[in-house]
Amino acid sequence: MLTGSKTLQMVLDNPPPNATRDQLDSQTVQELNAALGSRSRIARALAGDDTLVSAEMFPTSYHIKVMVRDNAVLWLSSGNLNNSNQPDSNSPPKTEDRDWHVIIEDPGLAKLFAAYLNQDFKSAQAHQIAESPALSEAVADAAAKLAAETTSLPAAAPARAPAGAVAAKTFANISVTITPLLTPDTLPAGSKGQYVSNMIKLIAGAKKSLYVQLQYIEASLPTGDYPTLLQAIAARVAAGVDVRLIESLDYGEPWAEKMKDAGVDLTANIALQPNVHNKGFVIDSSVVVVSSQNFSPDGIQFNRDAGVIIESAPVAQYFENVFLADWNNKAKPFVAKSAGASKPKPKPKPKPKPKPKPKPKKKRA
Repeated sequence: MLTGSKTLQMVLDNPPPNATRDQLDSQTVQELNAALGSRSRIARALAGDDTLVSAEMFPTSYHIKVMVRDNAVLWLSSGNLNNSNQPDSNSPPKTEDRDWHVIIEDPGLAKLFAAYLNQDFKSAQAHQIAESPALSEAVADAAAKLAAETTSLPAAAPARAPAGAVAAKTFANISVTITPLLTPDTLPAGSKGQYVSNMIKLIAGAKKSLYVQLQYIEASLPTGDYPTLLQAIAARVAAGVDVRLIESLDYGEPWAEKMKDAGVDLTANIALQPNVHNKGFVIDSSVVVVSSQNFSPDGIQFNRDAGVIIESAPVAQYFENVFLADWNNKAKPFVAKSAGASKPKPKPKPKPKPKPKPKPKKKRA
């Protein structure tokens, strides 16, 4: 696709290597630079944990998953550009994550997100630190070894379609209302962030159903904006709304255990599902949220993340059907591991004291 004079501009986070990766990010960057030359413009994001930049804009993570093509089309996802998050149906990976994605053909919305990405790139470009020659040589060596191994492998058998795959659906010429969700941005009026303000309003307005699928929900803190989101969900439970929460089996379970002991406890409504990376919401079968924000203090306040609130019954019901299929077929109710351990153990019965042995009688001389 990137032929002629077309340019690839990318702002890239520097996370720990993903266990399911095909290759390192640095190797991919080198390959793109080699293939596109001056038409490749890739910069490391100004995240606090990145050693390849000399400034910081985002204390913890550049976590956004957005692409804009020609200022006309927007792609937004909960999934990284990794084989498990964006699986190839013709060559499915060993592990596939549950993620939601949308492609929106709207120049106005595309230009809005492009403005954010362009500003992030401009800010990052001024604070790049060159990789060491040793690292570049190691990456090139790894690429050569991988290429040699790949050519010597036998031809792969025809791949099967992923189990339980959901076919993409196109909604043409429909009327929708879309609200962008961007962190760490704040609204002009009010102290809360853009994401928190919009999501609290959305959750509080749920009248019939609130379906949420997240990688995890951190246990609440005593103060701050994050607990207000959990309290808003708890209020819907108390109001009798059908609230269902799916979390990842690996990441959600430890946080659910902590919920039993501290803060807002939503565990009665939680089910666990393997390989969930999603950050999605469906409200009253009429509104859907597709986003990259994790449910954590950093995710809803400090990371660079993006999402969209889509007000459209047909679109919301498409994602609701996906959610309910997961709820009914893949997710299992959360059961606290500490349920039995919380009961006090019976006190051990005291051991009977041994009877004293009779003293031997002294023999008379």
